[in-house]
Amino acid sequence: MQYDQKSNRLSLKKIAVYCCLLWVPCIAVYYVRPRWKKWTTPYAQKSAQQAAAKHKPAPTRLQLVQRYLQEQQGRCAANTYRAKKGDLALLLQHGQQLFDDDGVDNWPQRMRAFEQHMCQCISPRTHQPYSAASANRLFNTLNHFSRWLHEQGILPQAWPQRFFRKLPAHVQQPCTLNDEQLHALQQAAATQPQGRRCPRRSAGLQHTVLQLLQHTGLRVSELVQLNVNQLRQNALHAVRRKGGYTTTAIPLAPRVCRNVAAYLKQYGNVGGKQIALLAHAGRRICVSTVTRICHDLCERANQLLPEHLKFHLTPHMLRHIFLQQVYRYKGLIAAYRASGNRTQRGTLCYILHEKPHVSDLPVAA
Repeated sequence: MQYDQKSNRLSLKKIAVYCCLLWVPCIAVYYVRPRWKKWTTPYAQKSAQQAAAKHKPAPTRLQLVQRYLQEQQGRCAANTYRAKKGDLALLLQHGQQLFDDDGVDNWPQRMRAFEQHMCQCISPRTHQPYSAASANRLFNTLNHFSRWLHEQGILPQAWPQRFFRKLPAHVQQPCTLNDEQLHALQQAAATQPQGRRCPRRSAGLQHTVLQLLQHTGLRVSELVQLNVNQLRQNALHAVRRKGGYTTTAIPLAPRVCRNVAAYLKQYGNVGGKQIALLAHAGRRICVSTVTRICHDLCERANQLLPEHLKFHLTPHMLRHIFLQQVYRYKGLIAAYRASGNRTQRGTLCYILHEKPHVSDLPVAA
């Protein structure tokens, strides 16, 4: 038998190919199998999350409100956050009565129904229908909440972001007192209150608070922060206003400055403290103390007046009276500078029956 070298060479090639074909699956199983789960797990999880998202129930209004408030907590002031929380609580409370489910489907129609309901709703605090100012604040909060729902992709982009229109405010008479009422108020402040632990000091504190509120136009929160060293040269210097800025000086009438300086000299620097208006405990007076002082002065002044001239007094009414007098004798620009407001438009609510258009406002020099 003759040896065929060519056929032998081909058979060796076949054997080598067969060996490779047999070893490749073994090697693949040995290396790939323990790593296959690690490679395929992210894709499996992603597909499982997508499948769960399709069958996941839509978030409720309560869940959306909680997420919105968590985001807004560090972005706005504490009072603004508290007001937003109360406004959205009204939405959740009345939404249970108006809407069948707890979702956000048909959001525009639901907001229209909620608007009509709130315009006829009675406030639990005042037992009267909500005023236009309160309703507009509520609607502004809900407009912002709807805009946030748009940004989160919960509401379709085709839907409008604002659902509420601004209600026209009712024309209100300015808060003011006539000459007889102001004179009775001054007489009440000059007398010592009865039944107090320190009647002379209480009378001095009441008289000082009344004069500062009536002749400076300060807000109550600005009044209680005054210090003794701010009164000099017939003016209050470096008064920190509500907007966060500081005024250079607020002029005082010489008579008022003498009376306030006499009180501060006797009671304003007790124990080395520079606090201007001190309570009996040696601490700075609070807003509720000023409100109570005005209430006591009003009760004593009403005893000196006939029935048809009796009035109700709040600390903010004295700010109205001061700005109206400045506007009457010196004009709008002087009233705007004395008010401590950021814009002239905010000053007009103190001196006019109705706010005119912004284009009608004069420009300060």
